[in-house]
Amino acid sequence: MNKNLEKMRGIAAATIAIRLTLKEQEVSNKAIRDQITPIWDDKSKNGVVADLSGQLATGRVKVRACQTALHELKKSFRNYNKRYDRSQRVRQ
Repeated sequence: MNKNLEKMRGIAAATIAIRLTLKEQEVSNKAIRDQITPIWDDKSKNGVVADLSGQLATGRVKVRACQTALHELKKSFRNYNKRYDRSQRVRQ
């Protein structure tokens, strides 16, 4: 089997895993935002809001990392796909 094809399959599997992680993190971030919204104006809840905001900031960092990893995987997939296509043209 072509090495480029094997690598493309591995990248596709990694892409699926990252997309699932990204989706879970986005759901988690939305849940945190939903907790913050009703208590935002309550001055007695400033500590809780600050804690939730910290969790949300951490979640945003994780989302950004997933998005970057997904972008890099897509770029790798395109490169391997081009190599695979070139190798198929040479064989014909």
